[in-house]
Amino acid sequence: MDMSLCTTQLKQFRSTLYRNFNNRADTLMDLLDAMCSVPGAKSVVEYSLAACFLRSYSTIFKGIDELKWEPLWLADLLGPYLPRPKQWPFWLLMADVTPAPRPYAHTLVDRGMVYQPEVVKGKLPVTIGHQYSTAALGLEDEARVSSSWALALLTKRVATTDDKEMVGCQQIASLLQDAKLPFEMCIRDRCQSDRHLLLFELISEYLMGNQACQICASLTKPYVLISPISQIARN
Repeated sequence: MDMSLCTTQLKQFRSTLYRNFNNRADTLMDLLDAMCSVPGAKSVVEYSLAACFLRSYSTIFKGIDELKWEPLWLADLLGPYLPRPKQWPFWLLMADVTPAPRPYAHTLVDRGMVYQPEVVKGKLPVTIGHQYSTAALGLEDEARVSSSWALALLTKRVATTDDKEMVGCQQIASLLQDAKLPFEMCIRDRCQSDRHLLLFELISEYLMGNQACQICASLTKPYVLISPISQIARN
């Protein structure tokens, strides 16, 4: 890994991100720095106390309230910096749902039952809170980089009335259909149910208009792959 190149690209990305904040750009950049500096924070107050956050606690909510962006805004900004596959003949997109327990937030809107692991045998592994679906880019193994590292591109709260697998499928389909992103090769859906068939339905229109791709994997779970026809021919 070329650290000097990575540093330059990070500076370029931060500059682009700053210019794309429509309101309170300084506050939002300070908040992002605080979130990166205090990853284990359990409350918003801890972000306001971070050394890199030079503003008052109330400015955090003002900055968030005035932030306006489209669902694919961040993914589009990341597009030029995405690492191109070298070891794999495809892009690897993944979708997963993460629970966010909020059992004591009694005024929080649309709480529902979510998964929570339990160490006590016989106790149901559930609690009350929200669920968040994230579509991420899987990255190849690289020196000095954790093999579990993935690049999140889209995150959305799953409403209690939504199907979590459907939300993930829609996120991946929207990434594939975005002309500003380079994805056209591969999808990996890790849901443990036959709901991954919905993925084919959601992206069928995309595939019909893209003759460079075809479905090359079986419908057995948990993998769904799309690869270039040229690669299939070589294999």
